[in-house]
Amino acid sequence: MSLADEARAVRQRITARLRELEPLAREYEDLKRVAAEMGLDDAPRPTRASSTSRPRSQAPSGQIAGRVLDEVRSDPGKTVAEYAKSLDLAATALYRPVRELVAAGVLVKRARQLFPA
Repeated sequence: MSLADEARAVRQRITARLRELEPLAREYEDLKRVAAEMGLDDAPRPTRASSTSRPRSQAPSGQIAGRVLDEVRSDPGKTVAEYAKSLDLAATALYRPVRELVAAGVLVKRARQLFPA
């Protein structure tokens, strides 16, 4: 078999495998979007052994994401800092959850304002 034939065979195997995985990738993205809407983390977090209570700004991002989503739905158009203030959190605590919600298509960010998708 020539090198060109091997390359063609590899290309065909890659194309076939991509076709097999496409429905699974679509399902994964759908589940990720629904999990974000429900305020769930898409990956389990390790438990912390040393601390029994956690400051409000250190709550898991899934819980914060759910709270942010509720706030944006009830009063759209504010900035991240304004939502952080109304949730009694530091603005930096919202950066990751907001980024995840925007990436999941649940929130839309226009300039500095947040809106439900």
